[in-house]
Amino acid sequence: MSELRIMFDGIMIYGPPPVDTPGGQDGPLHAIMPRIERHESRYSKLNHIKPPHYIPEHTPVIFTKLAPLPGSRTPDEVQKPYSIWYPKRQRVQFRFSPSADPSDLRYVRDNIPGTASPSDLHDIAKLADIRKVWPDRGRLRREMLEEKAPVSHLVACQVFVPSGHVGSHGEFKKADEAPAEFQPPRTPTPIQQPLLPQLVVSVKTERVDIDMYSLDTGEHVASLAFLINDPASPSILRVVNADPNGVTYVIEHDLDPAHAQELSGTKPKMLQHFGDIDFEACYALLEGHDDGGGLPIPWVPDRYAERNCNGAMAGTGGT
Repeated sequence: MSELRIMFDGIMIYGPPPVDTPGGQDGPLHAIMPRIERHESRYSKLNHIKPPHYIPEHTPVIFTKLAPLPGSRTPDEVQKPYSIWYPKRQRVQFRFSPSADPSDLRYVRDNIPGTASPSDLHDIAKLADIRKVWPDRGRLRREMLEEKAPVSHLVACQVFVPSGHVGSHGEFKKADEAPAEFQPPRTPTPIQQPLLPQLVVSVKTERVDIDMYSLDTGEHVASLAFLINDPASPSILRVVNADPNGVTYVIEHDLDPAHAQELSGTKPKMLQHFGDIDFEACYALLEGHDDGGGLPIPWVPDRYAERNCNGAMAGTGGT
């Protein structure tokens, strides 16, 4: 069997949270994308920023250089060699062949022996964790995981992956972890942590199938299937909740990094730090009272460049 990597990037809430014990835990992994239309950020409104800072519209996207098998949904767009699909308002369920053990979801943890695999995936604790950033808002609302249609209008896309090794990751200008501070704080002192933006699931498999269902009607609307048969390097499927420039940015940097253009001037800057205002959109999916005050977002020193679209871990139910 060969390695498949499902690379998640962008604004979404992940779970279930890791348990601090060796061995696997029950899956599936979920990634819930908030529905984001263009609007002025809370940060901008509360601080009377002129000109205002806007959070752009985000769209759920799946894209890959893998060739879909016959019978798969036709790509919504092609930027050779990439095929691109837009599963907006859809539940996306991954299946692996041979079938995956649903109790073998394994998070990479530096402090727990035997969990670090593959070597270039990092501790999941380097992903933002709402349970620490704002404990009162640290759990995903149960209805955001609902499979019965219609699902809350706040959800743009649900993604479920049955199992795999799960770690944090970065690439391109966000390849290195960066020291982040969450401001404005909702804890006695601001939460500080090394931050990486991506979550990656690594699976050894021969084939992956992806079933898609409408969040409005529950009907099966499409399927994708890919063979995973490259023994030399991982096969990559990307799943993102991105603004319109995000997909093009990744494709350009993957295919021709020497000539790819950097995105700049999209994030607020304060005291030589950039703030990820898009992160505000995560809070719409979470339990707890929104008092109308500031929403904690990660601020990173400007020497690390603009680091937009971080995802976050949150609890589910009693976790």
